[in-house]
Amino acid sequence: MDLTANTKKWRQTLGNLGEQIAGDYLLEMGFELWARNFRAHRVGEIDLIASKDNQSLVFAEVKTRMAGQALEDHTGQMAVDPRKQRKIINTAFHFVDLNRGKIGPKRRILQFDVLLVDYHLSRSQLLTLLVAGDLAMLRKQAKVLHIAEAFGRFQ
Repeated sequence: MDLTANTKKWRQTLGNLGEQIAGDYLLEMGFELWARNFRAHRVGEIDLIASKDNQSLVFAEVKTRMAGQALEDHTGQMAVDPRKQRKIINTAFHFVDLNRGKIGPKRRILQFDVLLVDYHLSRSQLLTLLVAGDLAMLRKQAKVLHIAEAFGRFQ
């Protein structure tokens, strides 16, 4: 596995870790996780689906960056362009249709958030921790910026 070059595998590994950290963050903030990486065939994919109350479902896109990049210039938030937003919203409607019984009649608000995960480490530091399997240190070095209602809240 080549994690040293700017490979697809490297980006996937970084993204997967970011999604794990974002999921842990939501749990720590009192959210209940409903799904991770929900996919609707030919529609799209949602990184995290959660709720914190009986009225809303939160559909979250996670963007992961290195060395201060995400929190300083919000490049992760900008990566969720209108096309990606439409895909996420359509996928959310698909999720709601499939889970009407579980969702219930009270939960009528759909909220679309972005979670930016920023590793305050260089690529070589990240790689060293990955190879060592030190996930605790990776989590400790990550900062999460939760942008609620980043691209909408619907009733």
